Amino acid sequence: MNDRMIEIWNSKNFVVLDTETTGLKAPCEIIDIAILNADGQTILSSLVKPRRGIPEFIQGLTGIRPEDSASSSTWPAIREFVINAIKGKVVLTYNATFDRQMFHCSDDTWELSRYEYKHISTWECAMTAYAPYHGHWNPQYNDWRWAKLTDAMAEQKLEIFDAHRAYGDALMTWKLLEHMCTGGADKRDTQ
Repeated sequence: MNDRMIEIWNSKNFVVLDTETTGLKAPCEIIDIAILNADGQTILSSLVKPRRGIPEFIQGLTGIRPEDSASSSTWPAIREFVINAIKGKVVLTYNATFDRQMFHCSDDTWELSRYEYKHISTWECAMTAYAPYHGHWNPQYNDWRWAKLTDAMAEQKLEIFDAHRAYGDALMTWKLLEHMCTGGADKRDTQ
């Protein structure tokens, strides 16, 4: 197992975060966000009212329809709360670069001043930490193969929650990290 991830887990100075968004690149914005503390308790789990609407493909993937978030807070209304929740913490996500980029995309969509989220928190990727644990080599990239979160959960025989919703994905990420860092059998050590 990744010693750095075990060290983070044992420090208890982390949050697990996930977002659902209106797309994969700009222009897009966060429409669902969840933050769990180091004990797996919910700090935030909320739909976010988008400025530009939710594409049909995203509605089908997440199940989030425009009417679901119509009375939710907007990104400008919750951004300060999110900043305070992650400040000084290690932010663990199942694709850290993507989630941090979505913070920036949401800022841009709402024409907010750009905030440097990586300067207030250390961002670590649970997906890249799981890759060597998963143990499948990708010769094309000369590196460990990444696994989708639901595939990782199934492979480790862990319960799959509400995939493609921020809370479900954050909880699965927390449970996968708990499994990896506190004694789940490392496949490579047992083969």
